[in-house]
Amino acid sequence: MSFEVMRNRINYYGGANRQNRMLNVKQASLAYAIKNSYQAAEMLEYPALSVTERGLINPVIQNENYDTKLLSISHAANYGVGTIFKWVNTDSFWLVYLEDRTELGYFKGNIRRCDYKVQWVDANRQVLETPIAIIGPSVPQLRTSSSMQAKLAQDFPNQIVIVMVPDNEQNKQYFNRYQQFVLKGTTYIIETYDNISMPGIIKLHATEHYSNKVDDDVEENLKNKWNIHPIIEETGTEYMIEGPSIIKPQYRQEYTAITAGGVWTILENEGKGGAANLIPARFVEDTNVQTIHVWWDAYSRGNFTLVYTLNGHRYMRNIHVESLM
Repeated sequence: MSFEVMRNRINYYGGANRQNRMLNVKQASLAYAIKNSYQAAEMLEYPALSVTERGLINPVIQNENYDTKLLSISHAANYGVGTIFKWVNTDSFWLVYLEDRTELGYFKGNIRRCDYKVQWVDANRQVLETPIAIIGPSVPQLRTSSSMQAKLAQDFPNQIVIVMVPDNEQNKQYFNRYQQFVLKGTTYIIETYDNISMPGIIKLHATEHYSNKVDDDVEENLKNKWNIHPIIEETGTEYMIEGPSIIKPQYRQEYTAITAGGVWTILENEGKGGAANLIPARFVEDTNVQTIHVWWDAYSRGNFTLVYTLNGHRYMRNIHVESLM
């Protein structure tokens, strides 16, 4: 065998450097396994979910609290700690939270399943969300308080959850100490914020807290849905109806249509029978007048759509009801 043939063979296997040759073998082994192994998986990076990557996912630990697996994928995929991806084969989301730095040929790291997501409304009226990996809830000690004189006993909320989220700008702006979030109808308050122990990951210890049903939609697990920047869709027909877009409960508010001859309705109450199915927006007088008085017959916040129908055309104005406080 000539030196030229030997040099070409060495270059084919990674070059003169022994470590480069070993890395090349590792990469070739991964590529072969991705094509032929039962553990091969297709992945879509969150949130775009547009670029398909292939790698290996092997089991590590699975119990009632969490599911941890091992991800192996080419460096070309640019996956790293903090990456969330969808495992297409199982229709589930996973968070990369730990990297094995002894593996140089490709990215190798621990991943944990994200069974839930946290949602909130930001100051720009945008609904933001992030999938989360969670451990818990657990109750280390029952917190109670009793009064012998009043003969009363109090049970304080004290479930504890451990949450991991990616350390990105969106999450850093929202998650901080004493911030609250809603998960499966339960409100939690963050007591410990850790972005040091696992670079690329924010680890949160949160304790069950009292729910704020005035600002939060607990049923939809949406924090700040009814805050001072409500989510109200703008319409192109609001010019026909004169009156405020934000009102208070239990106060009569006047609205006037630019043109007479129409009929007023509440969009959310149209076609609903029975008082139990209606939202608490009420008209004071008959609805076939040009000027109408509306009031919100409840003490809670909410939204409704005021409709003025004229000659078959419907003109709408979205109204937000603030709290009395």
